[in-house]
Amino acid sequence: MNPHATSTSEHRSSLQWWLGALTFVAALVFGALGLWRYEQWQYEHAYGHEPDAVSIAYHTLQLFILHAPHLEGHVPWQLHVGRLLAAGLFFVAAGKAFVKIFRDELRLLRLWRPGQRGHLVVCGLGDLGLRLALEGRQRGFVVAIDQDPAPSALEQARRKGVLVLKGDARDPAQLRLARLGRAEFLVAVCGQDDTNVAIATLASQFAPRDQERSRPLVCRLLLHDRRLLRTLMSDEGIFNIGQNYRVNFGDLDLTDTAARQAFRRHPLDFKPIGKNDDTLVHLVVIGFGQIGQSMALHAARIGHFANEVGRDQKRLRITVVDDQRQEWNGFASQYPNLSEVCDADFAQHDLNEAGFVAAMAALCPQTDDYTALVTYVICVEHNDQTNLRLGLELSKQVANRTAQVLIHQTSRNGFTTLFPATGRLARQSQRTHVFGMKEDVFNWDVLLHESEDKLAEALHQDYQEKRAAENVQDNPGWKDLSEGFKESNRQAAAHIRVKLRALGYHDEPLTKEKVSIDRFEDNEVLLLGKLEHVRWCAERWLAGWTYGPDTDRSNKISSSLAPWEQLPPDMQRRDLEQIRAIPKVLARIGRGIYR
Repeated sequence: MNPHATSTSEHRSSLQWWLGALTFVAALVFGALGLWRYEQWQYEHAYGHEPDAVSIAYHTLQLFILHAPHLEGHVPWQLHVGRLLAAGLFFVAAGKAFVKIFRDELRLLRLWRPGQRGHLVVCGLGDLGLRLALEGRQRGFVVAIDQDPAPSALEQARRKGVLVLKGDARDPAQLRLARLGRAEFLVAVCGQDDTNVAIATLASQFAPRDQERSRPLVCRLLLHDRRLLRTLMSDEGIFNIGQNYRVNFGDLDLTDTAARQAFRRHPLDFKPIGKNDDTLVHLVVIGFGQIGQSMALHAARIGHFANEVGRDQKRLRITVVDDQRQEWNGFASQYPNLSEVCDADFAQHDLNEAGFVAAMAALCPQTDDYTALVTYVICVEHNDQTNLRLGLELSKQVANRTAQVLIHQTSRNGFTTLFPATGRLARQSQRTHVFGMKEDVFNWDVLLHESEDKLAEALHQDYQEKRAAENVQDNPGWKDLSEGFKESNRQAAAHIRVKLRALGYHDEPLTKEKVSIDRFEDNEVLLLGKLEHVRWCAERWLAGWTYGPDTDRSNKISSSLAPWEQLPPDMQRRDLEQIRAIPKVLARIGRGIYR
């Protein structure tokens, strides 16, 4: 949400009230003065005494309901002004009252006018639904459906121009009333997973069946149960009926989004790692709820550095710390190939025991034998206070070591205020950070990957062009790509900055003042090609693929899950082509590579 927009709206509302009050006072003053002068003239000629002040006051107030006594003869100009101001105020107030009483009905008419398309339908006005509805209102027209919205949420939504339909979003009549078939997309963010699944299933009946739309209706579905989420994600066809309707699971995976954002801002390789460095990258996850699992999973996907394909083949190490093994056991069974990707282990500790922080600090050794880059992620579920305490204590103990501490917090209005980005209160340590705040995650650009997808889409476009040159027919564009392939491109895009850091490069917006690097040297291409293959293998291993001499996609068996040296030349060529394309792909989105 935009605080500036809120303050502007409040300022405008305050200004309107002041203008109305001044108009009322002016109408009162001019009306009373005009009536006094008129009746004074009348009384002097007819009755020979002064007019009655009570009658003047009564007749003045009648002006505001468009009623006044019959007047004969000359009418003072003051009375004309008073009557006009009072009449104007009456019609403005009546108009505002009418709009306020019938605002939903008036907004509903907009949905049914010819040509209305591209609006957003939000089912559920909880915390996430309300935020998306308010932010979506800045992009276009929004319809929200909720059976029993909280009064505060209802008032906020209506005040910002959101059409709120009170009813069950699982009722076809409600979705029909919201003109779902003409919407840009549907967001199902109710509190219960079964409700959201029912909405997603029902919405397929409203998919556009004409050829007027170039894009399918997309339902963005929120599932709180991560195991159910991953099960449904593995079978995209369960909802996607035909080409006109699709269900997207990944965009509203809030913990996964928070993990992506955290490692993009605070990378695991926060110091350069060369091909033959003996540096060990170590992630320590303290608290293994949903956010902890997302952090570990995303690190396993992108945590592949130059020395993994170098002389010593150093792999990412992940240590999970919690007071119970249950979540770890479930995670390990869900990703049985995790050991193919990184070195992962579990350490059971009571987070409140004496010496716990010292034991965690010992995981970042001070030794001359090797260098360790340690990232501590403190993400005890629903406990900002514990996360802050452990994070601050741990930061002190590892202040002089090559370590960074990431502290999970739920809101920018709580303990996060201790970590301002700038100003005199900014913390001295540059390696203690907060992440995961709902204000950072609950917005369109982050949840819908709009900025992130620019690079991923550019990668896919380059791939398309190469396949078109090879006369490959089945080659869909980004908008028609399945979510599984989009996610694969996102992971490849997220790893580009890791590859650049391996060469001592970085990317930034293109500028005429600097000369960007438009091609890599051959040895750099080979290094990054091997690194891309390792990353791709990790993606496949974590998605449940296994190695086999013959590729069988239906059973997730791939012959390419082999060391680089064992790949056929054609597979190696594709990886190397992808690396050579990186400067061009970045240039497409206005970014360049610099030393």
